[in-house]
Amino acid sequence: MLAMLATALLPMLATAFYNLGGSLTALEASQLGKVELIAHNTAGRLAQLLDGSRNLARTMASDDDFTRWLAQPDPAGRQPLHDKLMSMVRANADVREVLVVDAAGSVRLSSNVQSEGSSLAAREHVRQALGGQSHTTGLLVDSMQRHAAGVAFAEPLRYAVGQPQGALVLRLRAAAVSAILDEV
Repeated sequence: MLAMLATALLPMLATAFYNLGGSLTALEASQLGKVELIAHNTAGRLAQLLDGSRNLARTMASDDDFTRWLAQPDPAGRQPLHDKLMSMVRANADVREVLVVDAAGSVRLSSNVQSEGSSLAAREHVRQALGGQSHTTGLLVDSMQRHAAGVAFAEPLRYAVGQPQGALVLRLRAAAVSAILDEV
């Protein structure tokens, strides 16, 4: 009787274990596909944020008003330029600050008035922009603003030809990046 029971149950147990193995493999493949999809979507959103911010910095740097003002700074011309910087910061919640840096690396104009007069000459992204190259930092900690982290985009300020007169630096809030990552 026990032999008959074992003979009947053994094939069913073998089939059950075989099906369990197949189900676990299918579940693992499904979960891996979902994780890959989430990673792809997150990377796309981050790329969109960074590309959009880089394009905003390039667009602002192409405004000759900043270059003209750096060449001949005057108090009367400062306020309209400051208003332009402030309108960009107000229009984009991801932007922490926009700065106009002269050829010596000194902040001449900023959406955050407390940053004006400080020197960014030692910062790699500013040196690159003053050398005529666009540059984007990785995530950086800014000691000027109580260790506020963020990403910075630096673009040369120049006329159509010639040496840069300065640089435009757009600082993105770290919270803009972390908000995307926190949704994962």
